[in-house]
Amino acid sequence: MAQLTSILSAGRVNELRFEAAREYRPWDPGAGPEVTVRDGTPIQTIAIYGPQATGLAYGNVGYKFTDVRTQFVDNFSIVTGAHTMKFGVDANLVNSSVVFNPGYNGIYRFDSLASYLSRSPAQYQQFAGRGAVDTHKNQIALYLQDEWRIMRGLTISPGFRYEMALLPHYKEATVAQNRFPMATKMSNDMEMFGT
Repeated sequence: MAQLTSILSAGRVNELRFEAAREYRPWDPGAGPEVTVRDGTPIQTIAIYGPQATGLAYGNVGYKFTDVRTQFVDNFSIVTGAHTMKFGVDANLVNSSVVFNPGYNGIYRFDSLASYLSRSPAQYQQFAGRGAVDTHKNQIALYLQDEWRIMRGLTISPGFRYEMALLPHYKEATVAQNRFPMATKMSNDMEMFGT
């Protein structure tokens, strides 16, 4: 992180900040498959072992990712009498590399203890492909705030903040007919206001 504070005059100050950070989560599901054994009437799960593959979703911690975050913040402050006004911009740029491939080691389901002992699964599934996605998310905010000291013991602090989130689009489908119809793009969020 680096910050430059410039005093331009008795009542004018500019603060410029730059920050870069890298987060790496080296999740490794292990080498074996996920195995679920069910038995009984009604059928109930009696055992699940191996690395978790089912029940994971994008957003859980069960996937490997690297985030490189770059942030630029610039504040300009004006101090006049009873007012301290500040306005500026905050840009938070995130580049992500994600590997989400739950079940690449295989997922077995056995519907009875006997089928498990005889190694006859009722279902087998396996993730195909690399599961790697490189993407970016940009969050940009503009803000204005004032601290107005009306009298001793009474201060009013009005403010306004506008944010936008510029989100990535989905990658081109390799099998377009199998893609969910609405899974073609993520809309940018351009209507975030705060007071």
